[in-house]
Amino acid sequence: MENMDPRLVAAVVAAVTSVITLILSFLFKSFWERHFYVFKLDTEYKYEQRKKLKDILAKNKMQLLNTCESLNHRLWNFATNYKYQWHNVKGNYESKGNYYFNSFVYRIICVFAWIKKIEDEMVYLDTTIALTKDLEFIKYIRLLPQIFFDVMLFKGFDYDENRQTDHFFRNNLETMAQSLITDMKEVCTFTQFEESLDKYMKSLYPLCLFLDGIFPEEPRLRWDRLQVFHLALIAFLNSFGYDFQITPNNKIMDILGKPRRSRLLRNFKELLQRNKLTEQKEFKNLLKLMAV
Repeated sequence: MENMDPRLVAAVVAAVTSVITLILSFLFKSFWERHFYVFKLDTEYKYEQRKKLKDILAKNKMQLLNTCESLNHRLWNFATNYKYQWHNVKGNYESKGNYYFNSFVYRIICVFAWIKKIEDEMVYLDTTIALTKDLEFIKYIRLLPQIFFDVMLFKGFDYDENRQTDHFFRNNLETMAQSLITDMKEVCTFTQFEESLDKYMKSLYPLCLFLDGIFPEEPRLRWDRLQVFHLALIAFLNSFGYDFQITPNNKIMDILGKPRRSRLLRNFKELLQRNKLTEQKEFKNLLKLMAV
């Protein structure tokens, strides 16, 4: 190389540099295009899934919130007026004259019907990539039915898990919720419910048994379960509802002790931990008020 013409050396170096540059450009371009394509597909997939999820939630959210608000008012009323025994119908589940009982049954199962409708519409979506607030909403609608069917709430109590007395078998709860969803994939109104009361009450027989004559002083655990559900319902409304649907802390404290404190609060905390909800804003506040 020392004896070569400098011009020839320069030409060789330029040629080698061009070849190396060409090879590196090709390799980099191939690498970039491949990874950019994968990135583009992943971004488009996430956008599409999140958009579809938002559309489903937007379509059903207000109806679910309004249904939860209606049940919240009834549970407030019930905690004060249970002694009047309007809900004690002694097995007479098909009489239109039992408005308080019938509307109570309807308001409870209506919440689960809307939840089932939402879950059915989400069944083919990848909800694991949902945005934070949407994922929080999904966790809530997953939790609310659990409070009615999960026997974890009765841990430490003498309770026969194989008998559906103070809880519901999961599939039975889903079947009852499905009974309110019409062929048009809508949740039936209370008017429609009353018009076919005998048909609906047959489908909702386990819920009727659960609610019939429920009393806070009884040794059974159904009142405790219903009270815990009320607390979760309030947390849901406080998280996603309108300002007029929010329950302040002083009223939550009233629920916690009215007419007595639920025996299931410690187990309820464990259920929240299992569902990764203890750090959620409203449940974090609730746990402080519960002091468990």
